[in-house]
Amino acid sequence: MIVREPETSQTEMKVSVTSVSESIARLVRYHRLAIWLVQGSIFALSGAVAFWLRFEGDIPQVNRIHLLWGLLVWVASKSVIFRLCGLDRGWWRFVSIHDVVRIWVGNAAGCVVAFAVIRWFGPPGFPRSIYILDFVVCFLATAGVRIMIRLVREAWGQQRPSAAAIRTLIY
Repeated sequence: MIVREPETSQTEMKVSVTSVSESIARLVRYHRLAIWLVQGSIFALSGAVAFWLRFEGDIPQVNRIHLLWGLLVWVASKSVIFRLCGLDRGWWRFVSIHDVVRIWVGNAAGCVVAFAVIRWFGPPGFPRSIYILDFVVCFLATAGVRIMIRLVREAWGQQRPSAAAIRTLIY
């Protein structure tokens, strides 16, 4: 007994190709929003990690108002600075050393602005070591995410050349 697989019709193939292309178009349309969400999350998490590291995992009740102030100011100031530095656009899979330098400058500028706002308007007694810890953690996280995306894309995204591929030497 021979069982044949049902053949897919041309219209079914066109529908699936159309749905894939529409999905890609949607992803491209919301790309910047996704970048803003990822960066905002990194800014908030780096501030929380800075407090966690400073107080060795147990943030005192007295310093929780500082944590709240810091998170609000860091997310706002770094979001604006990253926008001004152009770090909220582009495809992260193409990150280079030039981009890492821009990330460092953006983080440094964001931390300086946040420092000024917290010192002038924030509650007194804000721990000074938090500023440095936040800068280091935020820089490593923002640069690390982009580098990780590039490494993953290069490691798993490349197609292996087939045996029939013709090698060409360009000199």
